[in-house]
Amino acid sequence: MKVLTVSLQMIGVLFCLCHLFQLFYFMIGLFPHKQEEKKHPALHRYAILICARNEEKVIGDLIDSIHHQTYPQELLQPFVMADNCNDDTATIALSHGAIVYSRHDGQKIGKGYALEALLEQIREDHPQKYDGYFVLDADNILKEDFIEKMNERYSEGFDLISSYRNSKNFGCNWISAGSALCFLKDCRFLNGPRDLLKSSCKITGTGFFFSERIRQEMKGWPYHLLTEDLEFTLDQTIKGHRIAYCSEAVIYDEQPVDLMQSCRQRIRWAKGYLQVFRNYTLRLMKGMFQGNFCCFDLFCNGVATYMLLVASVLCRFLMILLSIGDKSLFLDIVHAAMFDMFKAYAFLCVTALATTITEWKQIRCSAVKKLAYVFSYPIFMFTYLPISAIAFFSKPAWKPIRHDFRVEDMHMGHDY
Repeated sequence: MKVLTVSLQMIGVLFCLCHLFQLFYFMIGLFPHKQEEKKHPALHRYAILICARNEEKVIGDLIDSIHHQTYPQELLQPFVMADNCNDDTATIALSHGAIVYSRHDGQKIGKGYALEALLEQIREDHPQKYDGYFVLDADNILKEDFIEKMNERYSEGFDLISSYRNSKNFGCNWISAGSALCFLKDCRFLNGPRDLLKSSCKITGTGFFFSERIRQEMKGWPYHLLTEDLEFTLDQTIKGHRIAYCSEAVIYDEQPVDLMQSCRQRIRWAKGYLQVFRNYTLRLMKGMFQGNFCCFDLFCNGVATYMLLVASVLCRFLMILLSIGDKSLFLDIVHAAMFDMFKAYAFLCVTALATTITEWKQIRCSAVKKLAYVFSYPIFMFTYLPISAIAFFSKPAWKPIRHDFRVEDMHMGHDY
């Protein structure tokens, strides 16, 4: 028991050390930072990559939002890969002005394979035509100046750019709000400070950009794990590429509102994290010991955090099991575990409150809901404990997430 107690204390110290520098990020994120507007940036030709599986309800809204961009339309071309679809996704995308390809493969399933196939089709049919590529999901909606703002950053010389990820349906319930707060928090308190300090940022799934130079270096899209965005981030960071962040480029996506659907999505993410950690941890540590701070940052915020949390939960679980025969000791350990949960709840409430206050104008729901979701956010995050355990033993699989929240459901400044 003493060994477990000491181990738990050491884990706590290591966890604090790993995240001490992120307190500096947090302090920076509390204050507004507006990126300097670039005057007369160079114009570039872009391909917009959309991989969609049975997304007939939302794909049209995304393509329409591309057509409504302030950026010159003649320099934009949306491409859709209808991936293993059995609905009208391809037909609707075509009718809205996209160039559409279809793919049917029961073995190579997932966004990574679809992106690889789409980039290969573009390379064959439109060689040397595009300066860069945007990766979007079918449920996204772009703010009208999204590409204009991203182009400004590309014109500054950045080959990799992440955007500000907001939510279409933040106010639906505590589940969608919890997921949305995670992305808003990362934008405000991680990617924002990283970019300000000229460090490398993290790409989170959608709304990101890479240049033709990066495509040529990658020779397509070689990332096929369940979380291809994290795999892409780590690989590019290890190679020494800086991922920039554009806080002015806003993208809206749809978060799950059903708990089972949300859990299924996050089990896939958690399994993907394990895959990425297994494949990239040694390379990440090598870059870290070679003086690459970006590798250290991502290691602490990813691999180390996951390992320490798992070790902490296992220690607590073993302590409870070993104390079952001693009622007094058992109650002491349970009380200590509950107190740790309370501290975690309070900490998560503080981060949620800070995110809500700093991003107040960006969050699309009533003030009452905004504040209520501060207190439900920790409960959402606690669901990651069983999710991580399930992911550890589950078989890797990619399953589609249902999207049906239409653009007309987005009410500016109103509750829904």
